[in-house]
Amino acid sequence: MSIDATIDELVRAAVRAELEPLRAEIAKLREAAAAPAQRLTTEQLAQLWQVSEAHVRNLRKRGLPCCPVGESPRFVLADCEAWLRDEAAPQTLRSTRGAA
Repeated sequence: MSIDATIDELVRAAVRAELEPLRAEIAKLREAAAAPAQRLTTEQLAQLWQVSEAHVRNLRKRGLPCCPVGESPRFVLADCEAWLRDEAAPQTLRSTRGAA
């Protein structure tokens, strides 16, 4: 085997070793994305976030995403947390501007 072939084989082995954990992580993410999202009640979301149900209702009035199930809203945690991150960033900017 030539030196170039040996180097190529060593590089390929190193790349495979680096990619294996990434492949496993990608498989986990695909599996999680395929799973149906759990829908939480107002009470469950309030308990999880350690806030009152009234606070969750107020957030809903401000745009917290939910899916109505009959008369009751249901919340997908990932959607709510993404909304909260997006909603909190402008609030933080407004509060720091006002403090100056």
